[in-house]
Amino acid sequence: HAVVIVGLEAIKNLVLSASVLDMFKGEGINQEFQEGFWRHSLAVAVCARILAHNVKAHGLVSTDSAFSGGLLHDIGKMVLACFLREEHERFEEERLKDRESQTFEIEERVLGYNHAQIGSILATQWKLPQRLIEAITYHHHPQLSETGDPIAYIIHVANHIAKLVFYNSEERYLIGTLPTKLLDYMKITPADIETFKNTLREEYLKAETFMRMAGVR
Repeated sequence: HAVVIVGLEAIKNLVLSASVLDMFKGEGINQEFQEGFWRHSLAVAVCARILAHNVKAHGLVSTDSAFSGGLLHDIGKMVLACFLREEHERFEEERLKDRESQTFEIEERVLGYNHAQIGSILATQWKLPQRLIEAITYHHHPQLSETGDPIAYIIHVANHIAKLVFYNSEERYLIGTLPTKLLDYMKITPADIETFKNTLREEYLKAETFMRMAGVR
């Protein structure tokens, strides 16, 4: 019945997302980190769905794939927190000292790799659809994707907008900027960004059911 109503692709992405959320819940994980992680991931997922519906400069991205890509884009961070805890602690110690570098830059400096690379390996091992692997692997550097699939660009922009909307004053330094060339390539204007920000605020409020399913209050 659900497949008839919302479609097979939507069901597949929902089951995938719910499975991943459940897999990484557990004892011993910093609750504040876990809740912040999933709230940001959900915000990016919602924003990516909005962008996929509105931005079609370089090809179509299904809203369901965009949502799943947004939800899973930072999954490498959860791997670090759950399974590489010593490395995660080293990263967190450095992050408290460095208020200028982006997260992935600190990871590369301290660990020699970043969360996008970890997520890419995991997604490949799980045999996720290539589009989701692209989203996870290149969400910080969409221009490095060799397939021409716009999903990495969608997730990159969605990540930025979600940070603009929801990051507090202490996190503002992590937002970074969207290069003008990237905006031009995606045919997005600063006015569009403001519109997407407002839409994200509205749509995020509708995602409370997903939040409860994720175990985030």
